[in-house]
Amino acid sequence: MATFFQGLASRTVTALTAGNATASFGQTGGLRITTFDAMYMDAVREGRMFQCGISAAITGIAPAAALLTTSPQFSIWNASTTKTMFFTTIGMEETNAAATGVTGVNVRYCLYTTPASSGMYAGAAIANCSATSTNTSAAILKTAVTITLPAAPVWASIAQSYHIGAAASCNLYVGNDNVGGAIALPPLSGMGLATFSPTATGLFAPICRWIEVESTMY
Repeated sequence: MATFFQGLASRTVTALTAGNATASFGQTGGLRITTFDAMYMDAVREGRMFQCGISAAITGIAPAAALLTTSPQFSIWNASTTKTMFFTTIGMEETNAAATGVTGVNVRYCLYTTPASSGMYAGAAIANCSATSTNTSAAILKTAVTITLPAAPVWASIAQSYHIGAAASCNLYVGNDNVGGAIALPPLSGMGLATFSPTATGLFAPICRWIEVESTMY
């Protein structure tokens, strides 16, 4: 006895709500068992994947030598009221040519809900990962943000560079490219980022990628 399953190679759903979802096939013909095709191809094709990087001369920030509490070096704020940001890459890149720390560089992040941010840090930019998409992101990259909620943000390590030399390098990237959507910013929430090293003098700025999609958050 044979069983047949038919469906359409359709676009992904625009909103994920409680209840049943319609089955569909990806453009490559495979049955979707995740929100997006392998390596997020569909997310890029639909203009839902974005990246934060550098568009001009940017002034990075030197790694902290002590633990931070409510003052991240950089903040990514999701100003959208409808879309959640699911991160696939979180990292920091050196923006100058100075010693990067003989003990290594550690990148940490925290999540928060206030305060809101506006504007964009000079030299930083957010772009769609599709060269032809007209979709834009409401995300904002800022500095000098003091977190008020939660009162004691939880900082967690996301990437580590086991750099044991002090040679100058303006292309050192310390990041995690395998986040896989496991860290999310629902509408009107933010992520604090910082680098840590007891001896580094290099300056760092965020390099991140994420998918934006309407989603039910619990």
